[in-house]
Amino acid sequence: MILDRGARRLAKKDLKILDLEAEMAAIANRLSVPVLRLEKLEIENRPDSSTLAYPVLTLPNEITVEIFLRFLPSYPYAPPMFGLLSPILLTKICRQWREIALATPMLWRAISLPQGWVVDADRIEAAASAVSLWLSRSGNFPLSLHMFDHDDALPIILALTPHLHRAEHLSFRDANVGHLSVIDIPMPMLRSLCLHFEQGVFTGHPLTFRSLPLLRSVELDDDGVPSVILPWSQLTSLALKNLYVDVTVSLLRETPRLVDCTLNFWNRPDQFDFTPLSLPHLKTLILDQRCDANLSFLYTLATPALVSLQLPERFLVSPYSDPIPSLEVFLTNSGCRLQQLKLFNPRFSRAAYRTAFPSIASIE
Repeated sequence: MILDRGARRLAKKDLKILDLEAEMAAIANRLSVPVLRLEKLEIENRPDSSTLAYPVLTLPNEITVEIFLRFLPSYPYAPPMFGLLSPILLTKICRQWREIALATPMLWRAISLPQGWVVDADRIEAAASAVSLWLSRSGNFPLSLHMFDHDDALPIILALTPHLHRAEHLSFRDANVGHLSVIDIPMPMLRSLCLHFEQGVFTGHPLTFRSLPLLRSVELDDDGVPSVILPWSQLTSLALKNLYVDVTVSLLRETPRLVDCTLNFWNRPDQFDFTPLSLPHLKTLILDQRCDANLSFLYTLATPALVSLQLPERFLVSPYSDPIPSLEVFLTNSGCRLQQLKLFNPRFSRAAYRTAFPSIASIE
């Protein structure tokens, strides 16, 4: 009897569940009609994506140009020819941006072919054509040109050459002297030149650049430098890297107007006696952390205008002296009033230097 009563109760609950499900289905059917109508209306009134007015496209062209210019590295830093920071990317967003980008010469006044840009030899002519097209878009603006040279890059150099009369900043790394020798045009606007030569390929033949009246800043690398003919006497900024110390001194004697100088040189097995070297306008001298220590070189310098000195502490240490007396001798010989001293890898405390040189405002 108990089992029969339980079975009847379960049967009643099942019937109630079925009634509820039927009622829910009826409600869903009544709601489905207006929902379908709403979906249909939404589809019918959805705007065509081709007719949408994106707010950024409503900006005046002048504002868009300013945004584009701030997207790129600040001149004279150069954007890469390829990749996310290239102005070519701006031409691929939409037709309006493409037209604005192609009509803005300032976007195309700098170009960089960075390390690793190398293309196959059978594609180098296409790359040269792309460089020519890029620079043709720059109008009459001064140019900032930077590239890593390589064996097959001569067509690129030839593509650059017709535009070099507008070059303001020029940089060749891993430079092939044979490639650079084809540059035989005046560069009346050139202000800075960077040459890092490909190791082991320097021929020894002089490398001459014609008519550089505005050249003021030069960075040179490798021992082929002595064969580069430049207007040394007009330079105000010079960086010499990976040269022998006697070659470095020889070049410095040709640059009496230097204001800023960065050096990284090697000592030769035999030592040289250097006669005094006067750089009367030099304000900043940086001896690179990789520079061989040579206290004799430092003692030859007469730099009465020197304000800032950066060098490894080991540069001041001879077998018989600690760095502080050596620095005192240099400052006395140079006759300068140093305001900033930065020491790389110091063993002595900053406090010791501040005590010895209270007149130097900043010691790091």
